[in-house]
Amino acid sequence: MYSSLSDDEQEKMLWSAISHAEDLARRTDPLFEAWKNGDTEKMEKWVADAFQDPELKAFQDQLIYKRNISMAQQLETYMATPKKYFVVVGAGHLVGDQGLVRTLQRAGYHVEQL
Repeated sequence: MYSSLSDDEQEKMLWSAISHAEDLARRTDPLFEAWKNGDTEKMEKWVADAFQDPELKAFQDQLIYKRNISMAQQLETYMATPKKYFVVVGAGHLVGDQGLVRTLQRAGYHVEQL
């Protein structure tokens, strides 16, 4: 995924990861709490805040949105069979207008939060 970005974008992502490594738990704990509580609005805000830097938009597109398209297609393939599947995705893939939940709902699937 990183290799699909420009060298400049890759360097910015690397420096961002390094500079934020120490406070990772502090930054991700609110996301985990929002997920546990089913608070999709807070989850969506966390994801938006994580990519608020305009220089990270290309990475967000690669990391989240483009992968959501392929994941939704794969999920539809799974749902077309009589088998049951257990699928795990990162929390950032679930929320927002381009998230898996809304993508599948637009495709006519009933998606509910448990």
